Amino acid sequence: MLARTPIPRHYLEFNRKHGVPYGHPVWLLIKRVPKVRGVAELGKYRLPGFAKRLAGPFAFQPNAPTRAFEYAWCREIAQLKPGMKVIDVGAGAAGFQFVLANEGVDVTSVDPLINPPGKDNWVFSVSDFETINRAFGGKVHFVNALLEEAGLPEGAFDRVFSVSVIEHIPASAIPGLMQAVQRVLRPGGRFVATIDLFLDVEPFAPAKSNKWGTNINIRELVEASGMNLVVGDKAELLGFEEFSVEKVRSKLPGLLEMNQVLTQCLVLEKV
Repeated sequence: MLARTPIPRHYLEFNRKHGVPYGHPVWLLIKRVPKVRGVAELGKYRLPGFAKRLAGPFAFQPNAPTRAFEYAWCREIAQLKPGMKVIDVGAGAAGFQFVLANEGVDVTSVDPLINPPGKDNWVFSVSDFETINRAFGGKVHFVNALLEEAGLPEGAFDRVFSVSVIEHIPASAIPGLMQAVQRVLRPGGRFVATIDLFLDVEPFAPAKSNKWGTNINIRELVEASGMNLVVGDKAELLGFEEFSVEKVRSKLPGLLEMNQVLTQCLVLEKV
């Protein structure tokens, strides 16, 4: 499925509670003050714990505005229960992992913390992660690796989340990632994902990629996983025969589009 507008009211309530997608209002106000904006942004990982909590768990990683839908949707569709074991893939400093951990979910964050080649717009280290983790309870287990190399036990997890991560990795790496997801999930476990659909990239435009990534063939991703698609409209997921550029364009007035980006939402289940 593609994310719709308007964003549901209970999603907006979740966003207000946790400061999705940019941090709490007080943090945004601080960043608007010219004399402190640069200092606040560059030094945010070194803020004392109380200041981090004031800023909120979503203040520490640059976020696209579509996250105002994505995080709440992932949390809702996953049907989480306290004690469930979940993995958040490629989460970096994103606040979703800390929110889930404080709701009683056993969260493992897996991320190599590697910036895109040639880019230094976001510098983030393991020690930076730990300072944020401690500020929000220290409950997230962090593994500094690709999921394929993380050494996590087979069949041990109830959910794996990937929130707008897959479109940023090379297409050649996706089969290995999806096989790793399938391996760590227990039977009946679910992979919950959002994947950007760029309107300025093929098949909507001539460009093969933009500065954020490429459009991913979701059908190939599902096939590589060996899992079943249990949530997701094939007519709105790129790569399936049912998908049509023209039909997607015709739906644009009712879709959540921000900066020429739509949000594909899907859930896969391990048999």
